[in-house]
Amino acid sequence: MGRFHLVSAPEASSAFLLSEAISSVGLFLLKSLNANLFGGLF
Repeated sequence: MGRFHLVSAPEASSAFLLSEAISSVGLFLLKSLNANLFGGLF
């Protein structure tokens, strides 16, 4: 974590937030897709 504070640039923080948002959205889509697949199977 200390390494990120050294590079306290807006680009670094926005890229980190973007990757966090993408991963959370991807996880949400994966969960909903699994729910739809298993809901259709059973």
